Amino acid sequence: MSDERILVVDDDPSLLTLLQMRLKSMGFTVTPCGTGRDALSRAQEEAFDFAILDLRLPDSDGLGLMEELHHLHSGLPVLILTAHGCIPNAVEAMQKGAYGYLTKPFDDKELLASIDKALTQQRMSQEIHRLQMLVNELYGMDKVVARSSEMQALLQQVARVAGTDATVCISGETGTGKEVIARVIHCNSSRANKSFIAVNCAAIPETLFESELFGHQKGSFTGAHQNKKGLFHTADKGTLFLDEIGEMPLSLQGKLLRAIQQREVLPIGAQIPTKVDVRILAATNSDLEVAVREGRFREDLYYRIQVVPLWIPPLRERRQDIPA
Repeated sequence: MSDERILVVDDDPSLLTLLQMRLKSMGFTVTPCGTGRDALSRAQEEAFDFAILDLRLPDSDGLGLMEELHHLHSGLPVLILTAHGCIPNAVEAMQKGAYGYLTKPFDDKELLASIDKALTQQRMSQEIHRLQMLVNELYGMDKVVARSSEMQALLQQVARVAGTDATVCISGETGTGKEVIARVIHCNSSRANKSFIAVNCAAIPETLFESELFGHQKGSFTGAHQNKKGLFHTADKGTLFLDEIGEMPLSLQGKLLRAIQQREVLPIGAQIPTKVDVRILAATNSDLEVAVREGRFREDLYYRIQVVPLWIPPLRERRQDIPA
């Protein structure tokens, strides 16, 4: 809390001093103002994390001041104080965007609870925004090295498919950046603020594969001591990236096909399937057509995941990208 700044506006000098002392003891940096004019002047010069406004001021009312502060800082949480507490005023304050409403006199615990709740939401929003900016910085399309015509063409395909919910299969040799392209698709889609769950199909033992993907019920097999959510449930509303899908056991390919087609999964031991909303991105470094011909990969699953096929050329075939 020590770095967070609170603007306090009240025309009662004794209450203003008391609030300043209380808030400073809680670890906040406080800017006290006795008029709305003074408060607006200070708000134009510096940013605040929270504002406490008296409803009645000598040169304005708290609701009008709140609206002007929101013009300067749209996300600023505002707590309205009044000695004239009534339901209509409270309703009006909340309708106009106040975070909360306290009637004088109030105790420290009530005040701190209101501030802490608002600032917790503020911190979470800032952290989410920071992480989204970081993800966009890392996985924006402009971050992919693409000077060659081959990669430019690939990114044009990525741009077209990212905004859809189409299933995509990304092919390419090991090390060509299949997961990077998958993350670029996710981060430029409508699911960007939801989970991106990556699973390497070649790294999961066959005996654990069904449980990992679809989950299980407590007691459904030896060692199942509690219910477990599968990766499909974890990725609900987001994206599930199935890397090295060609290595998926043939015995489970039918269940994956059903999950993709029906948009539902059946955990081990469960009687009723549950709906999931997951976008599937797959990747492979093997030739799935050959795997289909050899009976190692289901033909119907092959066509289901190849709705949009993307191929990443190896670096030796796009020499223009080598210097970058």
